[in-house]
Amino acid sequence: MYDAILISTHYNCERNGMVMPSLHEGDHEDLSMIIPLGVIHIAQYLHDNGFNIRVVHLPHEIHALNCLGANQDYVNNPIEEILQKYPARVCGIQVHWYLYCGGAVFISNVYKKLFPDSKVVLGGHMAAAYWKGFLNFSKDIDGIIIGEGEKPFRSLLDKIQRSPECDLRGVTGLAYRDGDDKPVFPPVSQNENLDLDELPIIRPDAAPFANLFWQKRHFINISRGRCPENCAYCMGNNNAINRRSFQTVKIDKILEQIRVYQQSGIRELFLGENQFLNVSFMTELIEKIIHEKFDLSFELETHPVLFADKKLSEKMIDAKFFRFTMGCESGSDSVLKRMGRKSSTIQILNSVKEIAERGGACSDILD
Repeated sequence: MYDAILISTHYNCERNGMVMPSLHEGDHEDLSMIIPLGVIHIAQYLHDNGFNIRVVHLPHEIHALNCLGANQDYVNNPIEEILQKYPARVCGIQVHWYLYCGGAVFISNVYKKLFPDSKVVLGGHMAAAYWKGFLNFSKDIDGIIIGEGEKPFRSLLDKIQRSPECDLRGVTGLAYRDGDDKPVFPPVSQNENLDLDELPIIRPDAAPFANLFWQKRHFINISRGRCPENCAYCMGNNNAINRRSFQTVKIDKILEQIRVYQQSGIRELFLGENQFLNVSFMTELIEKIIHEKFDLSFELETHPVLFADKKLSEKMIDAKFFRFTMGCESGSDSVLKRMGRKSSTIQILNSVKEIAERGGACSDILD
């Protein structure tokens, strides 16, 4: 039995376990095959601390069935067929975006039916934002991790190792049902976030990832915490969901992670989150990437503020930043102002022009 499995679901499933939409529908396949970063970080952290962990990425598992000729249409219930191989004391399910909500509830129900003594917890932005709704909707969900997951998950495993029949009270950062069956989230009395020096280096050949297909393009976070901006539409600055103030990961640790990924065969890295607002940090990181002469390319989630310095734009291309994702939200200055965005349409257009003139490509201009 595993100490914990961490499941990344497909979007949703029919009653008989058939995923929907089908993995054969090309407009859905790419996103569903991406391994969520939160799951990877929690798994590596728990593994490094001596726990027996396995990541179960259901789109990969179903793809493996198809490769063996066992198309899911010919399996009685493919989800049950997959999950019964992974008994664990704790089953964690990611619900980062809304499109995973239905799949997460379905998986929690199936897992509890297979392993009724296991604890099932959800985590991710959507789970945190609607924790009461999830706990009220399904009695098969025992708890919700609200915020970063490494330390709460470890505390939960430590508690269960001491007493397998324990309840979930006392685990900092975890919502659960009280004695009256009502959802509760006790005030956080201590820091439940890892120090950034404690963040693990993700190693694709580690035991938790034994059944994963690592794509040539992967994601890496180089910062954590609430975005310092206050855009009206975004949950990235929501203190209830993300209690860490904005911090950047140390550059030496980022470079070490890039080296490991390069050695593992990854050829493109997407640098996400809101680090682009820290221009001095990005300048230092880009200069050190140039010095390292990595044999891979980069994609950057970015903002027009980063392209005010044309020398920095040139350095980004030298560092093999060839693709840029810029969430500009609107082509109307009045709408941008009401949203709280600190960029204008002229800045957006000039940034795209600067990227193109340097030989880069810009995507997702309007979210």
